[in-house]
Amino acid sequence: MTVLKHLLPIILAQLIIPVLFAASPDPLRTRNAMIAADQTEAGAIGIKILKAGGNAFDAAVAVNLAIGVANPHSSGLGGGDFLMLYPQSEKRVVVIDSRETAPLKITPEHYRVDGIVQRKLSQEGGLAVAIPGNLKGLETMHRKYGKLSWKQVVQPSVELAKRGPVMTHYFHKVLTRYRQDFCDASEILCKIFYKNGRTVAVGEKLPRPRLAHTLEVIANYGVSSFYQGRIAQNIVDTVQGAGGVLTIQDLKEFQVREVAPVRTQFKGYQVYSMPSPSSGGTVLLQMLNVLEKFPLRSWGHNSSKSLHVIAEAMKHAYANRAQHMGDDRFVEVPTDKLLGANTIEKILESIDFDKTQEKDFYGSVFLEDDNGTTHFSVIDKEGNAAGITSTINTFFGSKLVVPEDGIILNNEMDDFSLAPGVPNAYGLIGSSANAIEPGKKPLSSMSPTIVMDGDHPLLVLGGSGGPRIISGTLQVILNALVYGMNAQEAVNAPRIHHQWVPEILYVEKEIPIDVRSNLILRGHKVRSLKWRNVIQAVYYPGEFLQGASDPRKGGQAVGY
Repeated sequence: MTVLKHLLPIILAQLIIPVLFAASPDPLRTRNAMIAADQTEAGAIGIKILKAGGNAFDAAVAVNLAIGVANPHSSGLGGGDFLMLYPQSEKRVVVIDSRETAPLKITPEHYRVDGIVQRKLSQEGGLAVAIPGNLKGLETMHRKYGKLSWKQVVQPSVELAKRGPVMTHYFHKVLTRYRQDFCDASEILCKIFYKNGRTVAVGEKLPRPRLAHTLEVIANYGVSSFYQGRIAQNIVDTVQGAGGVLTIQDLKEFQVREVAPVRTQFKGYQVYSMPSPSSGGTVLLQMLNVLEKFPLRSWGHNSSKSLHVIAEAMKHAYANRAQHMGDDRFVEVPTDKLLGANTIEKILESIDFDKTQEKDFYGSVFLEDDNGTTHFSVIDKEGNAAGITSTINTFFGSKLVVPEDGIILNNEMDDFSLAPGVPNAYGLIGSSANAIEPGKKPLSSMSPTIVMDGDHPLLVLGGSGGPRIISGTLQVILNALVYGMNAQEAVNAPRIHHQWVPEILYVEKEIPIDVRSNLILRGHKVRSLKWRNVIQAVYYPGEFLQGASDPRKGGQAVGY
């Protein structure tokens, strides 16, 4: 009877499967350069930069800023980034961490009222805002590796904000679905994005004159104009006026850092991904190390046996995330142990092909010895590569807009653990390793990843969707390197997600009934994955570059 109760909604859902994947399984193929982004106008801007003599890193600055203009619910000047880069001249993968950072005056007590944790304080308003790092990261990348002038790569976003990006189906859907929430939270947001009380129509342009002016100042005077002076003071006044503690000192002293990527070998290729303060790279690589030991290809793509084993690997990795991961400048993150042979072997021994386990079975027992996000991938004709994930956290971040400058501020403080066991907006829980401390970076799920075949970037990918980023990135890698799919097939294929807590295996509706039924018989609590992860990938397996933007968000790869 219990099994039937779980099967009934699955059968009904199967009858109304959406035509999401009607997009052609053939990827865009080009010889010179490719950009896969979730915003078409931004990708086109990047291609113009490449054709004007810029490289992948010049294009990455232009694409990043343009996405912030066109998809302001997902990213922008008020957020932060992880940049995974492969400069061909250096023959190494470089990571730039420009993740937002907790203000110097913040304490855990700011999020308690009468001793009780108030989650809303970390999600909306001034206390939700961490120090933005977006521009510092882009400036660092451009200074070290770019070819064109700073003004050349920033100016296209100025023009885009002036004329207004075209309203896409995806952005329109977000604005329509959350209209009441956004307008209740911010009168300014409501005025900008709802004209005369209506959602801006699909295909209509949405000029952002104040943001255009801010970007023009940044183009002409550099990034220091954001972190000091009038713009900085406006940001501080907005945050403090909404109850926050951000100061001019916080902005002035913010620094990015270059860190070594985490890496592993998979199917003969070197896989590089994001280290602390992201959990994404370590969780991803642990899952790859486990899954490489199973004959997934012979079991069949998205068969119940394959998906069961993938889900079990996810549960172990996300449990370890919750227990052990945080900003490695403040806590010891046992990356070597998490990726080591001893841990992998014990996970392999623990997986039962016939059933799943109770929650407490997963995670740290084996250690004996993160909605509003965007990602894009670039490979240029010189073999330079960039995979950049940028975020303001949830849709429209803290819901705070700097009135004079049109900057939407992040709510990255919600990615900290307010208290052990207290879930954030994505349902993730954590331990004291990810507790709030001044100057600390909150744990992230962002997972920009580069797979190298010798000195040749084979696959550059990453995604958006909070903790679903990691599981989505994993499955696209498996689809390409295990199941032999092209880029678009690998991105389009339906996916699953399990993050250990809550104890639910989320599956996209396109997963067949019989597969879902067999997963339920193994003990999984199966639910439909309503908010999907969104992956952007550039794949270079042979003579042609392949680009794939995820149909789940309506992007389109561009190249030449």
